[in-house]
Parts: sequence; C-alpha cells; structure tokens
Amino acid sequence: MKTDNQSSINADLSKIAIPKLTPEEKQGLQDYWNVYEAHREEVTAKLQEMASQHAEFKFILQNSTLQPEAEEQARSRELQRKAVLDGDWEPYLKDLQRQGMSYARAGLGFQAWFELVAAFRRYMLPHLVNTYGASAGLLRSAVHGMDTWLDIVMSNIADHNPHDLPQVVLLDLKLPRVDGLEVLRRIRAHEDTRLLPVVILTSSREEQDRLKGYSLGANSYVQKPVDFDQFIGAVRQLGLYWLILNETPPRQ
Repeated sequence: MKTDNQSSINADLSKIAIPKLTPEEKQGLQDYWNVYEAHREEVTAKLQEMASQHAEFKFILQNSTLQPEAEEQARSRELQRKAVLDGDWEPYLKDLQRQGMSYARAGLGFQAWFELVAAFRRYMLPHLVNTYGASAGLLRSAVHGMDTWLDIVMSNIADHNPHDLPQVVLLDLKLPRVDGLEVLRRIRAHEDTRLLPVVILTSSREEQDRLKGYSLGANSYVQKPVDFDQFIGAVRQLGLYWLILNETPPRQ
C-alpha cells in the first residue's frame, strides 16, 4: 500500500534519461558486475558499518520507516542486475530516483552520497584487482565499468538534491572522462542548475576554449597559474568574490 509520502515522491519523479553506452562501456559494466555479485555481501556489510558511524546515514539507518524491507531490497537488486546485464535501465533508474528523493526529504545531503561512493570504490577495488590483476586490459575495463555505473547512480540521485547545490562551480576543461565544456553544457541544460555560477579555471590558453566557454554560459574564465602558491592565491581570490561578495540568484 502506498503512503501519502510515496505518492508525492512518485508525482515528483523527473523524466528518466536512459544512458547511451558504448559497447566498451557495456562490457566494462559486465566485467565489474561479475566481481561485485561475487563479493556483494562482504562489500555491503562494510558499507553498512561505515554508514553506522556517519552522522547523516546513521539517522537513516535508525529510522525504521526509511528502511526497505527484504523483499524490496531483493527487487531493487534484480532491477539493478537487469539494467547492467540486459540494458533495461528505466525500471532501475525510477526505483533509484524514488530512493534518492526519499532520503533527500529525510535530510540526507549530496555530500554524504559522495562519501558513500568513495567508500564503495575503496572496498571494491581490491576485489577487482584480485580478479583481473593479471590482465591490465580487463582490470581497466572493470574499473571503468564500476565508475560508469557510479556516474549513472549519482546523476540520478543528484536530480533530487536541488537544494544541496554549491554556491559556485570551479570547472576545469581537462577532465578524465567528460570534458569540461560538456559538463558546462549539462549544467546549463538542467532546470535546477541552469543559473548556478560556473567559473572555468583551466590551464588552456586556447581562444576557442574561452569562446566556447562563454557561449555555453560560463560566468567567468580564469587561466590556472602553473605555480602552486599562485594557484592557491587565485582560488582564494575567486572564493572571496564568488562566496562572499557575489549575490547568487534566488532559489526558485
């Protein structure tokens, strides 16, 4: 039976964006999943131990109304398995959004999710290394698959933490997986972040990068100093302006 809160959550769910994965990313997901399934209980136990000592997650764990029943947990795992192995993403992502919104309404901040993800990677990496360590290609594929899955999970959870946004984003253009201009494009395309101040802080001297950055809605473009002390000074000056002097748009 659905509660009023569950009905409200269902009504507020945003449209699902199905991830478009390359064949290599799909294979990486399966390489990761094979190891995760074998060690799921061990990794889950470590995550629960970590969460029990975390202020925000501790509250969630102690609140029985926020704890899914065993049947619901099994259903979520099956949805996740079908998403990873069969590409049936929509049911899993809808389920993930419901969970994310429920926890956000209970006061769980987005930073807490980042800490949980960091712990998950820390607990999973040794298992991936032990399984695929003899093959650099397989290990790279599995780690990339894990990170692909975590990116998908976090992007869906983030959709329901709109009030946990930073005051300003310092964005480098040279990122390891998605380039900074694409990140900026996504920020401006999302209703909750389209007015979020974004400062491009990069070592790039290319005029084309600067032009594209402003065209996509960057609020400022700052060339990153090579010297570390100068870099720290630049960040402090940016912080003084954007965090103290600047007035951000009112929340809508």
